Amino acid sequence: MASSTIQRQISLPISKAVEIAWKSIRLRLSRSLVVTASIALAIAFLLSILAGEAIVDSMRDWKSGFETSTRYTQLLAERSRL
Repeated sequence: MASSTIQRQISLPISKAVEIAWKSIRLRLSRSLVVTASIALAIAFLLSILAGEAIVDSMRDWKSGFETSTRYTQLLAERSRL
């Protein structure tokens, strides 16, 4: 069995270790901000689509019931008097 010996290791200065750690934190933070912004934009897009659809549906419902309403007949009567 061959004997293994520990060879000389290079010592990493504290300033270099702090610099590496700071770059890693900054990179992770920027990635998380990009992901968070993407999710927020996707949710805003979805909500705008759903809100537009709800508005169009309510306008269709309003129009379908409007011609039989009393207010519509009142407006027609006022218009014919003009």
